Amino acid sequence: MGDWEFVKDRTATQGAVLRSSDGLLYKRTGGEDLREETDFQQLGAGLGYPVPEIVDRAPTSPVRSDSPPGADLGLPCSGYDDG
Repeated sequence: MGDWEFVKDRTATQGAVLRSSDGLLYKRTGGEDLREETDFQQLGAGLGYPVPEIVDRAPTSPVRSDSPPGADLGLPCSGYDDG
């Protein structure tokens, strides 16, 4: 998917929002709370609610606190950047 550009720090939790070099995807990074948010977003999508499509999901490995933005639990999503 190429390079990612930093957009902003997430305000509700630790992590960051990044944008793909082509501007089509956003990646949210964070910890376990982000995984729970993603599960909830997928539930909403399954019920027919208009939520951004999740095009990738990181494995369930633990996140290291010294990982650079984009290296941990990155979730590229189309059109979603409100942290």
